[in-house]
Amino acid sequence: MRSKKINKKTTQLFQPNVENIGNHGKWVRKKPRGNWSIILGGLSLMRPRYKGSDQYKFNGLPFIDIKYKKSFFLNFRQGLGANIFHTPNFKAGIALNFYGDRDVDDSDSLKGFQSIDSGADAGAFSSISFGNISAKIKFRQDISNNHNGLLISGRIGYKVSLFKKLRTNLNIGTTFANDKYTNTYFGINSTQSIASGLKEYNASSGIKSINTGVNFMYPFDDHWSMLTLLNYSQLLNDAARSPLVKDLGSKNQIWLALGAAYRF
Repeated sequence: MRSKKINKKTTQLFQPNVENIGNHGKWVRKKPRGNWSIILGGLSLMRPRYKGSDQYKFNGLPFIDIKYKKSFFLNFRQGLGANIFHTPNFKAGIALNFYGDRDVDDSDSLKGFQSIDSGADAGAFSSISFGNISAKIKFRQDISNNHNGLLISGRIGYKVSLFKKLRTNLNIGTTFANDKYTNTYFGINSTQSIASGLKEYNASSGIKSINTGVNFMYPFDDHWSMLTLLNYSQLLNDAARSPLVKDLGSKNQIWLALGAAYRF
């Protein structure tokens, strides 16, 4: 009897934080205890100096992924929001999103233009999933009176495990922007034309960009993970034809982020 107790304690001490071996002989990670899921970390980010720039800058970005039950979330990409309606394969809700500024000091190409402040937009979203495939649509309206624009984005994603522990998300999507948004970031009024030497340009609404990306997460243990995010987008239509992009920048935009995160 004593020998069995010792063996049981030893097994518990060295047993990994997994449930029994599931289908196909794979280890299944235990679900987080309680109602909270909290992952925090940091990213080193390379991104264009402004929308449509061919120059890049480096800065830091916090990685935040907090969920409470299936109702509330705070995510560095999805914003602060709530799932008003959710089933195992469908979600619909609302969210507040933060967007960064455009500082004229970031690039010589912005000489003669005004800085655009950072702010927030409010939106609604819905998503549906079938196994490893998911689709999402999101509406975002500026509420900070910076560009007063409307964005509508759609995305299709696919989850795959390329190696034993490497988790990979592939996605492709597109974004529509109204004329208030495109004119703020890609238009050139008469005052800006005189100050910059570029010709006046009025940008209309339309499909602003298409994008594709891949995200990698490699867990070292039950808490620490390495993160890699790579995204490529191509500006289209009036956004791509803007002199800020066509003459001084590039329609090809790349984002690359590397970092680490800790699961509590």
